Amino acid sequence: MSPAAASQKEAGLRAELDALFLESGDVFFAPIRHHSPACAEALLALCDELRPKTILVEGPADLTPQIEMMLNEKTKTPFAAYLTYVDRRRRLESASAEPARLAGYYPLCDYSPELVVLRRGQELGAKLAFIDLTFPQRVIAGRARGQADRVALLAEAHLAHSRYVDALCRRSGCRDADELWDQLFECGAAPQAPRAYFRDVAAYCALARRDYPEDALRVDGTLAREDAMAAAIARASEDTADLPVLVVTGGFHTLPIWRRLNQKTAPKPPKELALAEDEALAVLMRYSFAQLDALNGYAAGMPSPGFYERVWAAGRDGDVSSELIVEIGRASRADANRDVEAAGCADEIAALTQAQGLARMRGHHRPTRMDVLDGLRSAFFRGPVDEQGPRWAKVIDPLMRGSRVGHVPPEAGSPPLVRDFHRRLRALRFKLQGDQKRDKTLDLYRKQSHRVASRLLHGLTFLEVPFADLYAGPDFVFGRDLDRLNEKWRYLWTPDVEAALIERAVFGETLPRAMLARLLQLIARLPGSAGDRDASRAVSLLVHACRMGLQRHVDRLMTYLLTALGEDPSLVSLEQALRQLVLLRRSREPLEAFALEGLPRLICVAFQRGCYHVRSPGVGDDGLQQVDAMLSLWSMAADAPLAAAAGLDAELLDGALSACYRATEQSNPLIAGAAAGLRYRGQRLGAERLARDVAGRLLGVNAARADHAAAFLRGLLRCGRAALWQVPGIIAAIDTALCRWSEEQFLEVLPELRLAFADLSPREIDRVTRRVCATDGDTREPAPAVGDLADFDRQARLCLSRDHLGHWLDSSPDTLGGRDG
Repeated sequence: MSPAAASQKEAGLRAELDALFLESGDVFFAPIRHHSPACAEALLALCDELRPKTILVEGPADLTPQIEMMLNEKTKTPFAAYLTYVDRRRRLESASAEPARLAGYYPLCDYSPELVVLRRGQELGAKLAFIDLTFPQRVIAGRARGQADRVALLAEAHLAHSRYVDALCRRSGCRDADELWDQLFECGAAPQAPRAYFRDVAAYCALARRDYPEDALRVDGTLAREDAMAAAIARASEDTADLPVLVVTGGFHTLPIWRRLNQKTAPKPPKELALAEDEALAVLMRYSFAQLDALNGYAAGMPSPGFYERVWAAGRDGDVSSELIVEIGRASRADANRDVEAAGCADEIAALTQAQGLARMRGHHRPTRMDVLDGLRSAFFRGPVDEQGPRWAKVIDPLMRGSRVGHVPPEAGSPPLVRDFHRRLRALRFKLQGDQKRDKTLDLYRKQSHRVASRLLHGLTFLEVPFADLYAGPDFVFGRDLDRLNEKWRYLWTPDVEAALIERAVFGETLPRAMLARLLQLIARLPGSAGDRDASRAVSLLVHACRMGLQRHVDRLMTYLLTALGEDPSLVSLEQALRQLVLLRRSREPLEAFALEGLPRLICVAFQRGCYHVRSPGVGDDGLQQVDAMLSLWSMAADAPLAAAAGLDAELLDGALSACYRATEQSNPLIAGAAAGLRYRGQRLGAERLARDVAGRLLGVNAARADHAAAFLRGLLRCGRAALWQVPGIIAAIDTALCRWSEEQFLEVLPELRLAFADLSPREIDRVTRRVCATDGDTREPAPAVGDLADFDRQARLCLSRDHLGHWLDSSPDTLGGRDG
């Protein structure tokens, strides 16, 4: 762009801003940044000046009925409006068989400009309304760019990613957009009149918007939203009794909306959507400063909400730095913060002096958030910032963030899912009153009502509702503690439970429906391309479904599993899937999976596919995990009842192990050793042949590769360690190899040798000892296996006495080098 054209464009922008903010009219715009105390304070001054009859605020129009409850004296900040949309009529493009389920948050705190202006509007008796697209309309308008399942409705991504803002940060020396905003609009050199302040905010946002072409803003739904807000403003300004009108929107939208209102053709309102009751929801829920903190991932927030809450409470000219620095110094001296060197009074004074000096140097009329943090770094840190920063963050962040949690009164209402939770839990005799955790023991095999309660609790865990924790009982997912007959839960109702249930309301009106909808959503998201399928993940979902009592709804998952088992490229994943399928078959009453049609076929397919991978292992899996997977397959094939019921072919596995041994004999001695051990256990490999193979590896031409020999031994003993005392030639070969290896070779393989023998039990060690003694010609009777500590003490004394070292037991500590010697 030529200098003349750029100058003309800037002049045009100034003229628009003058017309928007300096000329009197019936509609006045207040561009804001969401959650900005300075914007909120300027809004209060503007309301006192204009005394508007109508206040229109950027926010989903379906929240307008909630304004009364937002302003209820019992509603305490921070709170959020939670909105959901379930695309049952398939208005959105999606390849999934399940309807899209989306949710949005509209959080507010005491210094949020939107809530501040609504409260002042209530005092003035003004009409109040939200004017953005409804949440379903907004989802549909912006779905082309693939919105996430959860949407921050006040997000300012356009400003955060603007090249203009980045350039301004570099020119002004600010580290990020948050520091730039503080410097320009939160703590400027001198407070401005509200009209001048909002004019500057509008100019800043208009310049940042130039980075975005109209096509991009149309695709993400921005233009549709601005059309809707312009139409609502035009409609509200038609009645002279409702004038003047104050419009509060994000600064990114202000100037474009004003331009639409000044066009010859009136803006058209959006097309209304006909929605069933179960397609959309809007409800208030409690929120916390931790959720509101931009540093925790909240896209629309300012960082450190606790700091800005203090700023808001102190007023425009208040300075919160001294109070905050003293509190942080006190926190550093607490016992819980031993990772940092405690700050003293002198450090606090130095930090405050530094923060105030930085504020003066940077032209701030009071210390900003970054001024305070820089002052703390310079005075409190005792070393490099990259080392001290993470430690001090544990002290500083909680106080900068704040710990405040809001409250929404019961009269605000609750979604059907919350009511269903209370009804079902009370029917099952759970006590939801009190502030102490309670224990609940459930008999899974003898009491049907207890199985119902178990499925409900597992469903709540699956939905990530923090109500109950399972601390004892059978684990059918990982195959642990399966001999236990009871589950033991510890539960407590807290407001966080209700907040989580509100968030899960997008999945359904009752707990079973929500559990099923979430399950079907996860099934729809399973990898679909060949070579990318994960059978173990799919089987895990099947186990979860059975734990929740959803056995009748897993047909689609069973079909997916059949394909995934044939395409999963990982032996380890297949073995995990097979093990879980076998657990399902044996689970009886708790999971009731014995009636699942196709389960024996799935077990057979998983076994056959596992045998195929055994033939050529080593694709992406850890070697020891592959060995354990091979051992697991062999154990299942050796289980006669299971093999007969599911059609597991031991001959097929033995052929795979034979092929595996030949394929990995040189390339992967760990796997080769495991294959040899399993074939020996299955009586498919004779003792003489195994002894020759071991001797060849330890003493033959490959003896120079001592590490290979040790790896082979480890695989052999992992899968068939009985061969160690059943096949005499193995001990003799190991003894000869140890004598032949150089010291360097021995030290090289020592870690692998220790791992190879680490799995031997005391009784097995005793057997090996007898073989070693026999090999060395020592006819003395070795000490028996150790049973307990007392037995260990007796055996140690016996061994020392036998080796003429009994006098050691009578030596003083000094003789033995002290008590620690």
